[in-house]
Amino acid sequence: MKHKKVYLRAYFGDNLGDDIFVEMVAKRYPDADFLCLRSEKQLRRFPENVKGVCGLRERLIYRRLRLKGDREASEELDIVLEDKAVKKADLAVYVVGSGFMEDDRTIAMDKRDRIFFRSRPYVLGASFGPYENDSFLVKYKKYFDRCKDVCFRDSFSAKIFSGKARRESDIVFAYDGAEDITMPEGFERYQVIAPASSIAEREKYVSFLKECISYAAREGIKTILAVFCKNQGDGKIADELACDNCLIFEYPDKKASFMAGLIKDAERVIAVRHHSAVLAMRYSVPVAVLAYSEKTTHMIEDIGGCAKSLGIDDIAGMTAEEFIKGYSFRLDEEKAAELKESALRQFEALDKELGRV
Repeated sequence: MKHKKVYLRAYFGDNLGDDIFVEMVAKRYPDADFLCLRSEKQLRRFPENVKGVCGLRERLIYRRLRLKGDREASEELDIVLEDKAVKKADLAVYVVGSGFMEDDRTIAMDKRDRIFFRSRPYVLGASFGPYENDSFLVKYKKYFDRCKDVCFRDSFSAKIFSGKARRESDIVFAYDGAEDITMPEGFERYQVIAPASSIAEREKYVSFLKECISYAAREGIKTILAVFCKNQGDGKIADELACDNCLIFEYPDKKASFMAGLIKDAERVIAVRHHSAVLAMRYSVPVAVLAYSEKTTHMIEDIGGCAKSLGIDDIAGMTAEEFIKGYSFRLDEEKAAELKESALRQFEALDKELGRV
């Protein structure tokens, strides 16, 4: 049987959450070939049916443009290569988390979207915003009108596009890839902290996480610093937090399954990175969520019940003990299963297209 060709647009920046999206989509549809705007070398960690459309010639051009610092020309090349790949494919899919933020747009990105959404793609896993200008909203209402299906991961986004989109839980709530991890001696009891970078009042934020590490040590609990995205500076935060009671594990040096396994076997998780919170809830591990973005607070609001979070701006005057004792929660297995089923419904429309019903 001939494999369907699917152009898959995603964020390929060595970010754990986004890479899990790609892995889950590819494994769900093993009889489809997913064409991506990357080289084969850059996609080696993914399943074999994830294919790169950039050959040696394109890689050399990108390298030359990167050395020149010519971002505009690089983005224009993205547009040309993506349009060519979309035309070769039978359908297009855009699986993205924080993919529609107004302050993240460049002129070339807007042009690329105008062309891409003509392909009537399936959009999965997204949250919308933040945005300020109505023109930004109007533009995406037009784009989403063209889509075969749009499924957001939070009610806030879905309500903005009522009648044009639906909502289910984050795709990673259905991730089943966690490994069983054997920890070194002395780390039988550990908590995971998944820090994020680009946090305002960095000194106060780092100091608070150091206090969380010290509090755990007094309980006889070590700390694993799980770096979800080195490209965005998470590793630098981990280096600032490092101490004798800590070990650092970084993605993609460690596989996604290993990083998820760290969380699955943890005594608790202090989640700054969005998908560290999702994975903790997925595996019913106690988690204290330190939210730096609306995407996380909106998710917590949707889950309701025992789920709660502390805004990163609200740590002033709070001790680590107050945070961990006052904000830790654990989803029971029934609720975790409910969120998993919801996550799998993200794929309902695409299942029909690709023959998985």
